[in-house]
Amino acid sequence: MRQITYRFQILFIMAGAGMLLCLCAGCGKEGKPLPPLEKTTYLPAPFALSANVDDTGRAIVTWKYTDDPKIQSQVKGFHIFAAPVRPGDCKDCPLIFTKIASVSMPKMKFVMEIPKQMDYRIKVCAFGFGTGIISEESPSISLVQDRHP
Repeated sequence: MRQITYRFQILFIMAGAGMLLCLCAGCGKEGKPLPPLEKTTYLPAPFALSANVDDTGRAIVTWKYTDDPKIQSQVKGFHIFAAPVRPGDCKDCPLIFTKIASVSMPKMKFVMEIPKQMDYRIKVCAFGFGTGIISEESPSISLVQDRHP
């Protein structure tokens, strides 16, 4: 009888340890949740980004887009993304781009103010009339205000 009691105790301890191991097991890293899969239609990416920065810190960013009327009819506008680059940031640190504005088609120009002692990396992508109609991001360009007095 005593032997049966020990077996139940050992079985109970092993089951508890197994459940605890299942609950606590993992790599310890939690990633961002994945969005639901949806059908995505990719448009061509904007190209030839350029910017003029004047002495007051005002930047005018322009870009070009395809001349194909069929593709242009699918484009509603453009999202502008910016990543600040501070003087103390490391050179190998990843840049975190956030959407700062949207411009409607056919306008392909955006104006922004650049604070002193701050540089920005800018990129643009096109978006369409439905959900899931986007383009690849354009190559990024650097906006730097001239710091000479």
